[in-house]
Amino acid sequence: MAKFSLFPLAPTAANLSNEYLTWINGKVDAKVNNVEDLCTGAVFCQLLHRLHPSSINLRKVIFYTNQECDFMSNYLLLQQSLNSLKVNKSINITRVIRYQFMPNLKMLIWFRKYYDSNYQRRTGLPYNPKTERFHKTIGYRTPIDKLQIVIANFDRIRTNRLITTVEKNKFTQKLKQIKELCKGYENDEFAIKVMQVIKAKKGKATPKEDAKKSSKKTE
Repeated sequence: MAKFSLFPLAPTAANLSNEYLTWINGKVDAKVNNVEDLCTGAVFCQLLHRLHPSSINLRKVIFYTNQECDFMSNYLLLQQSLNSLKVNKSINITRVIRYQFMPNLKMLIWFRKYYDSNYQRRTGLPYNPKTERFHKTIGYRTPIDKLQIVIANFDRIRTNRLITTVEKNKFTQKLKQIKELCKGYENDEFAIKVMQVIKAKKGKATPKEDAKKSSKKTE
């Protein structure tokens, strides 16, 4: 018996990306040629604005750039807007800002599903993409000379610092959550030790360190 595929018309990643790029260019009136160009985050910011105009301020979006710190800024703005809408989506920013195919394709697929499931709420409402973004070009600006490449290298350093700041903020938030959990257990030995560790992280001395300091003074 001859073998046959149950999914003879299953789309390849290339076919899928071409279909989705056509869809995106139609929605935001752009000329995005490659999935990798979506790493700027600007297109997703405008797509969200098209769905929920009051959720995101397009004046803060950097529409045409090749700088990773600008990509980071756009995606942080997008994540904040999704959070304000109570959308359960955590963007892997450190992955999507790289000029790579798969991370951006996955982000595109997710956003298409989200858009299609929410667009019916805006049926009949006019939207002019170019007017809404102040007639600015949207997309990935290709580096044109060696100077821009040098600038991009410096920009990568700035991006890493931004990533460190984001991770630090997450860590601080977790510490606050732990402190809240420890409230009401002031007499619990484990909770006391946890609070001692947190205070030590903030540069405050633990009881043991205090005891050592006092003993040195008496000597």
